[in-house]
Amino acid sequence: QVQTHITPLYLRLQEEQRQRLGVDTLMPYDRALVFPEGNAVPVAAEELPEAAHRMYHSLSPEAGAFFDEMVRHDLLDVTGSSNKISGMGFCDMLGAPYNMPFVFANCDGTSGDVTVYTHELGHGLQGYLSEDTLPPFILNRSSPAVKTRIGLSAGISASFFYKDSK
Repeated sequence: QVQTHITPLYLRLQEEQRQRLGVDTLMPYDRALVFPEGNAVPVAAEELPEAAHRMYHSLSPEAGAFFDEMVRHDLLDVTGSSNKISGMGFCDMLGAPYNMPFVFANCDGTSGDVTVYTHELGHGLQGYLSEDTLPPFILNRSSPAVKTRIGLSAGISASFFYKDSK
């Protein structure tokens, strides 16, 4: 199935990138360059909350309400700091009085910020939406049901978290 479905898709994407870059042969060092004028530049760390606000409100009313509650209760600790490890983050569900997720990350101005931020907020959104749907005996903070969360696709988030590279 990989040779039937994945390999042709990969080859097509590589050919599109080769044409976009205007090169005869796509070399290994070309693979990281997506556009000839340069790759998209992530927004500044202080702009991430506004970009996330736009993204979550565009996804659904429930996602927008989730993000608004995260901000209202100051449940996002994502500001960059030399005292935090770069490129990592986590999301954990808090008990009463919030019954909300808490997201921790170290946004240091790299493209990884978008991945970590949306991934951890995706976990939080899933936990937030599951809070009312899971029976109380399952909603143990350490249960696999709560720990199984989704990460949002970088493709969905790209238009909200990257400045136009032109």
